[in-house]
Amino acid sequence: SKYLDLKYIIIGSGRGQYYRKLLGLIKELNLIDKVIFKENVSDQELVSFYKNAELFILLPQNVDYDIEGFGLVFVEAAAFGLPLIGALESGAIDAMLDGQNGFLVSPQDTKQATQKMMLILDDVQLKNSFKNKSVEFAKSLDWSIIIKKYTKIYELLFKSSV
Repeated sequence: SKYLDLKYIIIGSGRGQYYRKLLGLIKELNLIDKVIFKENVSDQELVSFYKNAELFILLPQNVDYDIEGFGLVFVEAAAFGLPLIGALESGAIDAMLDGQNGFLVSPQDTKQATQKMMLILDDVQLKNSFKNKSVEFAKSLDWSIIIKKYTKIYELLFKSSV
């Protein structure tokens, strides 16, 4: 398969029940050399992972309305020009542009997520378009730009109240 050289790197912490379940599944599917867990990653290592990645995927689950608020990691990945795949019903909705720098999918629909990953990996033109839009989007969230937008809003509010 053309995807044999790819590795799936999971960055985070946690050695609970879900981690043990994942390890069992990885062993069962003979993917020990393809799925890598990393924890306590330095900023320098994180930058290296972003720079060497083909795409970024995170599908947080909405468990009893306990969900991530804003998907800062999507913005970080976008700043490195990565195409993104994120979950509907999560902070990814505000931290990426569906269809422009990646795709939003149902967090439980692994088939759809896989199809979107393959679409990005197989279509160089689409991948490059997503990369460019990711960088552009991340730049638009720079605090210096956000502050100017808020300043304009406050100025308009102040003028209209006088």
